Amino acid sequence: MSSSASPLNMKEIKAMLRAGQKLRSQAKMDKKWGYELPLSDFALAMLCLNPQSYGARIDGKVSDLLGLSSSGNLDLGDRKSRNDQYHELKGSLITSSNTQLNLVQIRLWQEVDYIIYCFDVRDIDVVKARFFYLSKSQMEKETICGKAQSAHGTKIANANNANKELALRLEIDDPLFARWIKDYGVSLDVLKNKLGKEA
Repeated sequence: MSSSASPLNMKEIKAMLRAGQKLRSQAKMDKKWGYELPLSDFALAMLCLNPQSYGARIDGKVSDLLGLSSSGNLDLGDRKSRNDQYHELKGSLITSSNTQLNLVQIRLWQEVDYIIYCFDVRDIDVVKARFFYLSKSQMEKETICGKAQSAHGTKIANANNANKELALRLEIDDPLFARWIKDYGVSLDVLKNKLGKEA
């Protein structure tokens, strides 16, 4: 260990661990824990949870904001908007250890458009929330540009599979992501209007 490194303060560490345990316990008892918070604060609160817990919770919060309901049909995306359109909702929480927008289980055979979100919490004082809207044809193009790979199975196993689920990963600081912001980025209010929910 470097001589200039600060010694660990176990009192502070234990206090932080106890606070984390308390928050996770609260979240476990309430599926809408944190929903009342502004979006940037909600994203920060999700850092207290593990990815298995916060993934569905963030999807739920975003769905509430956009007026989306469950599609009820596994082959027509996972969300239905108030204007009766079907969509696939996907997103990521961007942290110091996860700097990719991870879009997994892209099903190009489905007749759906895509709602994508990412919350960049690398700077906890300046949280960045971004939303994207892509049509089916635009997502098809981006899976080629972004060199999407099969989300499951081997190359041989997927060779004759017409309904192959894809995974597309975009580095947040890559020029490709900057182009996504330019080409597909939308504000939350614009997205609400597009989906039939008043801003």
